[in-house]
Amino acid sequence: EARLARVLAPTPPRVLVVADTADYRRLARTQVGRHDAVLEIGSSLGECTKVLHSHAGYAIGVEVQGELVEQSRVRHPQCRFEWLDCCAEPSRLEALC
Repeated sequence: EARLARVLAPTPPRVLVVADTADYRRLARTQVGRHDAVLEIGSSLGECTKVLHSHAGYAIGVEVQGELVEQSRVRHPQCRFEWLDCCAEPSRLEALC
């Protein structure tokens, strides 16, 4: 696998949207640095949040399914996970940002 260099300037805020998980994880490894803070919406079981946590200065995984949040917290205790319905509680979402 070819290594990608960071191509995005580290000027916040920036939103990245990708079509599939493989591209998302590749971007998490190559485009996120220690000066970045990341809010991952739809963190599922926290696998990519773990990757983000290892590269970013700060990372939070947000998930709407409470069971997945609990499983993520057990699987990745070094990471922060929050239960949040972003559409129903925009003020909580804003507070996390």
